Amino acid sequence: MNVPAFTLDEKLRLIILRTPELELAWSREDGSLRTLSYLDGSSVLGHGPLVSGLDVALSAPDNWLGARSFARYLSHQCVEQDAAIEITLVIGLGLLKLYDRYRVTGTMVARQVSLQNADVEEVRIYGLRMRIPHARVGRVEVCRFEAPGNSSKLSKCFFSDG
Repeated sequence: MNVPAFTLDEKLRLIILRTPELELAWSREDGSLRTLSYLDGSSVLGHGPLVSGLDVALSAPDNWLGARSFARYLSHQCVEQDAAIEITLVIGLGLLKLYDRYRVTGTMVARQVSLQNADVEEVRIYGLRMRIPHARVGRVEVCRFEAPGNSSKLSKCFFSDG
């Protein structure tokens, strides 16, 4: 009997991806990751208030778009490629389109974000936040969650529609 590599279930409020090992679900309101769990376990996410998964700072370190504009889910695409499942969510934030890509291989989940300026004016990107808010693995007193990251400035990057 062949087990499908993945299933994609599109509900009113969630997009749910199930692989033989994991379940991931994203909000159809803002595109953020809401569920991350083993198939037989509870989600490691959702242990605090809901927060958007992406935010962009324009021109200065304290000029975050999320403070004045809300993220909105626009669309998604899911493909199986090279023994992995890739889902890309397109999210609108201000005049930017963010392409939030998740690549699932077994129990490993990799994430990559790219941006597109939907305006005719150039914008200067100062920073990008990729959040996995309120994750908790195990009991609170022994909880440990690791995600690599950096705080590199993108001060020389300019994005335009061309």
